[in-house]
Amino acid sequence: TSPGVLRLDGNNQTVASLASNGRVVNGNATPATFTVNNSAAATFSGNLGGTGTDENNLALVKDGTGTLALSGPSSFTGSSRVELA
Repeated sequence: TSPGVLRLDGNNQTVASLASNGRVVNGNATPATFTVNNSAAATFSGNLGGTGTDENNLALVKDGTGTLALSGPSSFTGSSRVELA
């Protein structure tokens, strides 16, 4: 439900799309990778990261043939990577 929070807790996660708003956070000292593997265009206006302990400790991977527009603020501290499908 928007605006929800997806908490990774040190686990890597792959989703088929990311749209609307909300937050994606880690919340664990173990780095986590969040992968978006979408085949259609999507826009995410939420925050990747947060203000809590270790919430910014995540990396973003964009995979798949669709576009992903990030229109909101992001405070994550890990790397960003785009993979060509």
